Amino acid sequence: MAEESIVEENLQTILSEICKSIRDSDPDIGEKQLKKRLVANFVEYVGQNFFVEKNKELDSFLKDGNKSIKEELNGFSRTYFLERINKNDEIDYLGFVTIRIFNLDISDVDIKIKKKLILSGKSPKNIDCIPCYLIEQVAKNSNVEDNPIGAKDLLDLAMGKIIQSNNLLGSALVTLLGVNIDKVINIYSEYGFEKFGELKTPSGSTVSYQPMYLKLPTGIDSLCQ
Repeated sequence: MAEESIVEENLQTILSEICKSIRDSDPDIGEKQLKKRLVANFVEYVGQNFFVEKNKELDSFLKDGNKSIKEELNGFSRTYFLERINKNDEIDYLGFVTIRIFNLDISDVDIKIKKKLILSGKSPKNIDCIPCYLIEQVAKNSNVEDNPIGAKDLLDLAMGKIIQSNNLLGSALVTLLGVNIDKVINIYSEYGFEKFGELKTPSGSTVSYQPMYLKLPTGIDSLCQ
């Protein structure tokens, strides 16, 4: 019998498999009905088995299937899971990350910090918005009691995908919004992220977030890793 293993899987693959299963059972299904069943099946098999403790907004990302699926289908973001395949070939969804390309508004950021955020050779006085990679979601499944992964594993997953993209397309800045709790901020800081700007509280939210950034190597440093 096979040992347990931890693997990564993207949301695109999960949705494609669900979609194929629905079409196989109902070849004449219309697009609207297909999407409804796609969302319902995803929430049943993935969303309802995932729980993010102490963050209702993050917890709802998978449970409200329209959030995660809409972002994925519209090309706004890409979501990746870490999964454990146990000895009975059952899957535990251990955690996920969501990544997107983002135009970062730095118009209100101190000029000294701007210099750190922008690419070398650019004047911070003339730039108020820069493209970056945004790690939009980082979530560990609290429903798995013996969950073997931690935040570092999820950040490694996100950064691995970002570096793959960076090798093809360029860009040097990675940002995220860390929940403004010392333990969370310390985890990101230990990984290499630095604080910048003021705390953000989304409209209708009770949670405040600290903007943080990490610069990918550029110039000679990018060639000598």
